[in-house]
Amino acid sequence: MRVLLFHDRLDVWGGTQRVFLATLETLHQMGFRIELVTLYKPIFSFLMPGRLNIEKLTYVLPHRVKGIPSHIRGLFPLYIVTRTLFEKTDLIVQTSGVDIPLGSFVPLIMTRNNPPRMIYVHSLSSSAVFQKGFSGKSLIEKVYNISYIDLYQPIFQRLHEQAILNSLIITSAYCWADRIKNLYPSTRPLVIHPPVEVDKFSFLAGVPRDEKIVLTVSRIDPSKQLHRIILLSKMVSSNIKFIIAGLLTEQYVPYYRELNRLIKQLNVGDRVKILTNVGGKQLLNLMRKSSIFFYPTSNGFPIAKVEAMAAGLIPVVPDLCGVNEGIPREYVFDHKNLEEAARIIENNINAPAYKRVELSKCAERFSKQRFKAKLRLVIGKVLDIKE
Repeated sequence: MRVLLFHDRLDVWGGTQRVFLATLETLHQMGFRIELVTLYKPIFSFLMPGRLNIEKLTYVLPHRVKGIPSHIRGLFPLYIVTRTLFEKTDLIVQTSGVDIPLGSFVPLIMTRNNPPRMIYVHSLSSSAVFQKGFSGKSLIEKVYNISYIDLYQPIFQRLHEQAILNSLIITSAYCWADRIKNLYPSTRPLVIHPPVEVDKFSFLAGVPRDEKIVLTVSRIDPSKQLHRIILLSKMVSSNIKFIIAGLLTEQYVPYYRELNRLIKQLNVGDRVKILTNVGGKQLLNLMRKSSIFFYPTSNGFPIAKVEAMAAGLIPVVPDLCGVNEGIPREYVFDHKNLEEAARIIENNINAPAYKRVELSKCAERFSKQRFKAKLRLVIGKVLDIKE
């Protein structure tokens, strides 16, 4: 059997890419021949033709190019539509959601046999790409961006709706499934939580925590609202330290500098550290030392929170869709109230080992093995595969 597998970007690594990889592995294990489709050439050698049953790789550009006008970037998926025109396949799977253009263009993929379509929706945003269009320092920038909105928003909105209405929707959390059902009553979205390699972290659950460290693992990106961590550091005891560990790309270096300026401005350099491009061993060492995991804002379903739970960290998260799913209520704060977050941190910084082990066991239900087993079952039912 053959599958067209879409993911917008495989030149970076994050939560959506982990969903993609677990999906790819599942399809490979089920014996599918795979055509992989993406906007930019993947940076990983194992995603080249000849590996993991990948027979063909289709992409628009060999790498991300700066300065391409938004109006042109929005047309990239049309190239992919033409490249996959009238091919024969048994299944179309899109693992990067519908809020980006590539996801929205899935309904336009025409094949000779019109196979079932499956889309993994990580979250539902308010089309942030369009909201950003109203910003701009100069009149020319504002006119340019607003023209992009006027040109593309009606098209993408229509395609977005068609993608959801004409596909089997899988989503990352029950609250996202409820929102999709409310928006599109005819849909029946399924929930398969993102895959987490809990075994890599669970051996840390019973390790004694002697240091009072609050850890945040997140991409260095303005949308993550990491400045809230710096503000939070002023609300707790001075002996509690905060570490922000995450990927920093060239695009967000100005934001990184802005965060460091705020640290200096508030005089909390001895309490808050930002570590960039942290490797796997370094991350494990940070989790070994840390007592609390803090996540400042919304996200589809942050994999890092489950990794932290598996490692025995107490997760302190806002009461927002996806972020709070699977977290005991006692560790959830009103997202508008950082003082409540500070109280939860103070109350749990010295949490006993048994609580940490309990949380680690709770994390097991989000394992990569469960993700793949559930996905395999869904694909089998969609295609009536008898195993």
